[in-house]
Amino acid sequence: MLYQQDLDAKFYRQWLVRNAVASCKGLIGIAQAKGMGPLDAAAVAVVEELDEGVMPPEEGIAAVETLWASGVLQTAYDENVKSPTTWLPDHAVYYVQQVRDFSDPKFIPTHSQMLLTRSLTVGVNNVAFSDAVDGAYLMAHCPVAAQMLGSEEIGTACKLDWEVIDVGGQRGERRKWMNTLTDALGLIFTFGLSEYAQVLYEDPDTIRMQESMDLFDKWANHQDFSRKPIVVAFTKKDIYQKNFDLEKFKAFFTDFEVEEGKSKDEVAELGMKHIEARVRGLLKDKRKKVTPFFINTTDKEDFFDMLEGLKEIVAKHNNAKIMDAVQRSLDAKKEPGSGMSAQGNMAADVNGGGGSGGCCTIS
Repeated sequence: MLYQQDLDAKFYRQWLVRNAVASCKGLIGIAQAKGMGPLDAAAVAVVEELDEGVMPPEEGIAAVETLWASGVLQTAYDENVKSPTTWLPDHAVYYVQQVRDFSDPKFIPTHSQMLLTRSLTVGVNNVAFSDAVDGAYLMAHCPVAAQMLGSEEIGTACKLDWEVIDVGGQRGERRKWMNTLTDALGLIFTFGLSEYAQVLYEDPDTIRMQESMDLFDKWANHQDFSRKPIVVAFTKKDIYQKNFDLEKFKAFFTDFEVEEGKSKDEVAELGMKHIEARVRGLLKDKRKKVTPFFINTTDKEDFFDMLEGLKEIVAKHNNAKIMDAVQRSLDAKKEPGSGMSAQGNMAADVNGGGGSGGCCTIS
């Protein structure tokens, strides 16, 4: 969807329902493990029998609503946020509350709701798309090429061809990364800002932020990236700001200090800068630069801003290719179908499930 693909709304509806049922089961497990209650035993039995891959019957929807109405699941969620013992989707409460709407055959998810879906990435998935290059972009990054082309030609002749390679962030998927990263121009790594208070899907004893930092340390300092640029996407800014907890933040980042008298928003902002500084500090080569982006993962504009930054990296790397393409376009501009394109190849972990960290490549 973010890559301008026409995707089936039905696909996202099915995943929203799957997220709702899985979240309800996860909250039941937390409540039972912590001795919370009372829980309606009949409703619990119905929910536990639901197949997450199938639209729930009315009995299943009613059971989820009954359990949520009791207030126990909300308490379980709050307790897991305070002292995380189980991985839950960031929007677990929303999924459970909306299960009836999601299950309605007439329901068509909005763009924002589509972005809220969460799924584990399995295998390596490729998505290809083209992105137009306007005069301002070409003038900023390839001014000689822009001057060679007339203004009327830039909009029709120039484009970037992207191939996004989506790789899984879960531990079991990482063995596949090396084959993807072999010819990478640079590394794009994702950090969920709220991960300092979350545990891994695969290992509830490991904090996700620690896992992400360990992965960044390994890949950013890998010999194959010694001379290549690094981009860090700090995601889930909205969730981080909403749920910022200074006590838990300092429990993980024990070196974080803040003056008294600052507001929660001010402290959260300082926290983001601290996370960025800690990530930069993992680089063994202190001359190496990191390009950071702080994004709300449900905001298209944030993603487009990051995409503009990636375009700059692609332009610098492909300057010679772009010049060659411009020349070929000029030589054949009267022929049907002529044009020019530069190519950007990315491998990405969307980090939608419980895995930690993620990496991309551009070539």
